[in-house]
Parts: sequence; structure tokens; C-alpha cells
Amino acid sequence: MSLRAEAARRGGLRGRLAPRQQQVGSGEHLPLARALPYAREGGGQGRVLAGIGGPAVLVALGLATLLAAAGGWRGLTALAAASVVAALLALFFRAWLGGVTGDTLGATAKLCETAALVAFLAAG
Repeated sequence: MSLRAEAARRGGLRGRLAPRQQQVGSGEHLPLARALPYAREGGGQGRVLAGIGGPAVLVALGLATLLAAAGGWRGLTALAAASVVAALLALFFRAWLGGVTGDTLGATAKLCETAALVAFLAAG
């Protein structure tokens, strides 16, 4: 059974919020694009985010925080889990590639979304 199906099966407010909590982690790749250099020599899809500005990152993280707050302490737990995953991946990508690529940013987004949803469901 998928995580979304499990969340829907549980029903109630928590069941309706769980799929939205997955989106809490979807902006966590933006700080990586801001903080780490682009690792690939030529162009690539990740190059689009290479010059993302600080205000855009702050807006994305602010929206994620508001969405997390809607889920109460479970939502904030989801945000914390996504943030920890993003920080660990940033350290790994810097050591492995010297920065980020479009593939690593996409992987970060999906892994953070998954961590947020799992943390939200596990929190109660």
C-alpha cells in the first residue's frame, strides 16, 4: 500500500493533511541550489536553478513552514525530517560531486518529500 493510500485510509483531518505534508519537503532542494555550486561542466537542467536568489529561497521555505504549521506538531516534524535529509544530501553531494546537478536536485526534492510524509505519518 502506498503512503498516500495509507494516509487516505486513516481518514480524518490527519488523513487529509498527510498528502499535503509531502509538499512540505518539495522546496528543500532550493537551498542546495543556492548554497552549492553547479557541478557539471556544460549546461544542464540544474543550471536553471544555479543562480536562484536568496529571496526566492526564503519565500519557498516560508511557504513550506506555513504548510507544515497547518499540520500542527506533526507537520513541523515533517518539515524537520525534510530539512535533515536535505542537509545530509548537501554534505554528500559536495563531497561526492563538488556541488549539485539537475539530477541531484530532483533526487533531493523527492527524498525530502518522502521523508516529510513518512515523518508525518509516523508522528501519530
